[in-house]
Amino acid sequence: MSGNWKAICKTRDLFQNGYSHGTWLADLKRYSVKSGYDWIRLKETKVGWSKLVWNNAAIPKHCFVNWLIMRNALNTKEKLHRIGISSDALCCICQAESENVAHLFQHCHYFVEILELAYDWLRIPKPQGNSIIWTGRRHWSQVQKNVCLAVFMVVNYAIRQQRNSARLEGVLLRPTVLFTQCKNLMKIRIRSQLSRVIRASDRDWINCVLS
Repeated sequence: MSGNWKAICKTRDLFQNGYSHGTWLADLKRYSVKSGYDWIRLKETKVGWSKLVWNNAAIPKHCFVNWLIMRNALNTKEKLHRIGISSDALCCICQAESENVAHLFQHCHYFVEILELAYDWLRIPKPQGNSIIWTGRRHWSQVQKNVCLAVFMVVNYAIRQQRNSARLEGVLLRPTVLFTQCKNLMKIRIRSQLSRVIRASDRDWINCVLS
């Protein structure tokens, strides 16, 4: 049996034993350090944005993709080019700059145009820098924060989908069309998740957004 398969089987056995006896985290860390597989090591460090990404107003698959974005864990063309998989590192959408997480979700003109439509719809100032971190620092009610975060996350998710579509199929929707899809989806989500016990000011703001 090759060394890689031995490592995979060892990891499997650690998880199976851990789920039965509750010792998996300590064993996995010891094995990670001993074997040199740093990618197995689990970090317990808390990050300030975790509660912003994982909120009930957002759709779960959007939360997961935005978690990857915040961790800079997406396979962008810059990463793929660095390891020799992609022939170039240019953005699949704009073809103007190197495609990395910061470009796709902050600087790409396609993203910026959609984001402008989003904050016009939400009636809020233009976000500066990372829209999720920026929203978390606002002195707004929790209801308003959650709704804005959910909208920004659906935009990020849609950008990621369009990036994949442009790369694999050569198809890219107009920003207005894409944002209309995002907005209609969020209207359904907000109505389904909205609690009846909220402040009058929050309800007035949400009614304006949904109108």
